[in-house]
Amino acid sequence: MSEIARRLLRALVDQAMAEKQAEAAEDVVGASAGVTATVVAAARLPTGRHYGDVLSAALGELIGQGALVYDYEASYLMAGRPGSPEAYKITQRAIQLLRETEAGE
Repeated sequence: MSEIARRLLRALVDQAMAEKQAEAAEDVVGASAGVTATVVAAARLPTGRHYGDVLSAALGELIGQGALVYDYEASYLMAGRPGSPEAYKITQRAIQLLRETEAGE
């Protein structure tokens, strides 16, 4: 997994944990997390002119690895928020990937 994808996944899991007041990452499996400005900042994504490409590539990688699933309902509900953030459900695979990458550090 790329470093940018790993940081994005960590930020999404951290956001979901904060929202659910969860103590363990497993507690947010199935929870939705929106790609908001806060998440982008926490993931330290580059916000220059290639921001969209970088974000799309990282999300594509995470979806391709089974870490995230697009959440149509939550994305629809978030459509009125500034920036119209998209939402993704966190899978058990996401938690496994984080553990694998963090164990290797």
